[in-house]
Amino acid sequence: MSKSTAEFRWDIQVLRAFAVFAVILFHSNVFLPNGYLGVDVFFVVSGFVISRSVVNGYSKTGNFSISSFVARRVRRLVPALCSMLCGAIVLSLLFESWIAEQWRTQQSTLVALFSFSNIWFLVDKVDYFSPSNEFNLLLHTWSLSVEEQFYIGFALVAALVGILARAGRVSKRQVSVVLFSTIGLSIVIFVRLSAHPPSPPIGFSLKSIVKVALNPFYGTIARSWQFALGILMALYPPVSRRKAIPLSFVCALALVVIMRFWSSSATTNPWLNISASVASVLFIRWACIAFRYSDHKILPSRNAFSPPPEGFFSKYFSALSKSFSRIARLTRTSRA
Repeated sequence: MSKSTAEFRWDIQVLRAFAVFAVILFHSNVFLPNGYLGVDVFFVVSGFVISRSVVNGYSKTGNFSISSFVARRVRRLVPALCSMLCGAIVLSLLFESWIAEQWRTQQSTLVALFSFSNIWFLVDKVDYFSPSNEFNLLLHTWSLSVEEQFYIGFALVAALVGILARAGRVSKRQVSVVLFSTIGLSIVIFVRLSAHPPSPPIGFSLKSIVKVALNPFYGTIARSWQFALGILMALYPPVSRRKAIPLSFVCALALVVIMRFWSSSATTNPWLNISASVASVLFIRWACIAFRYSDHKILPSRNAFSPPPEGFFSKYFSALSKSFSRIARLTRTSRA
């Protein structure tokens, strides 16, 4: 099986595409007033995909290399990032009339290249939801900076876990306990700081960096629970396929409902972010089983990222139809 085939996951690609289009529709003021939650979905997906990649590699080689991990991330992200930044500079020179606007874009380009966009925008008091920032060409790079900062922390932790695992001093259960603790503590921080955000940072001091890390929107630490949810699901035991098919559909529907109909302030209600993240990670878990990926096993196999079987879409919706028909019959029986 080729590498491209072995690493392709239909459900992950669909979820990624949905997250991107949700953010686009949010900024276009079309259909999804809470479409900014697509960023939360992307963080969950990143945690899941990266952890599966590392676990798969560890199961084959028995080793984890920080340098190889970082090199893969660089090869995957930097070329596209540099192309996008060059395009932004060209657009700025062509269409931004004020020197101040062009200078702002050039500053944002530099910090985005070194993965500090989230810190820069918070220090610069840039409100993501303000209409005045709708034409900021590089505002979206804050989420990429958060993701790249997560990669650095994840690589260090994964290397430590690998060393302890080879020495027989850590088990999967202990890793799960740490993940649960991280998720719980990070959610508490996220909810608390959403209601009582810290004062804006001033300058690039250590105190400012801590304030940025704890910021409920731009902060890497405050967002770590979303990545940790994805990591936890990569290690989670399976459920039966009969339950997985309708549940994966329900989770996908829940995402649309949350982004379309849940009316709330984007800056004061953390439960929107929590609900979207939980729905995303459960969709990944159950879709993995519903689509018959081998990735649902606790220990991954070589073909863990195999493509969907032929005709699986028709089988999937056929199974959904049968499930809803069964529910309808049970409902009529109970009423009778």
